[in-house]
Amino acid sequence: MQIFVSSLFFRLCNAVFALLIPVCVIAQPDVSHRQGDYEVYYSAFNTSFLKADVARAVGVVRAADRGLLNISVLQHSDTGSNNVPARVTGESYDLLHRKTLAFKEIAGPGARYYISPFKISNDNEMIVFDIVVKPENSNKEISFQFKRRLFQNP
Repeated sequence: MQIFVSSLFFRLCNAVFALLIPVCVIAQPDVSHRQGDYEVYYSAFNTSFLKADVARAVGVVRAADRGLLNISVLQHSDTGSNNVPARVTGESYDLLHRKTLAFKEIAGPGARYYISPFKISNDNEMIVFDIVVKPENSNKEISFQFKRRLFQNP
């Protein structure tokens, strides 16, 4: 019975998300950077949005003044796309502070993410991220920059 309920819930969620995708695509800023066969997906958000058990599992502090940067790297080929290991480095800065980001790899079956916590110094703050990714089987680095306005979420 549990499998059926989970399957039904999963199908319902997929249907709802499929209806919301056009709205989200319009409302969301860029979420990826593509260079050659590689595509780097990124997101930055307040850690208070994480569930407590998820934050604990990945070693992240949930707080109103803490953010989390999440990076994932895909390699595209004729046979499909695969999540690939990479070396990820970067910096974040606002009007007053420049900080080096420390990335931690989170790996699971079929997925690999690189996360870095950062401080949100002021509410409604624009933070710029300079990111450098070097996929494991590539001799080229992928460098890009993106901005996010973040809020201290109580």
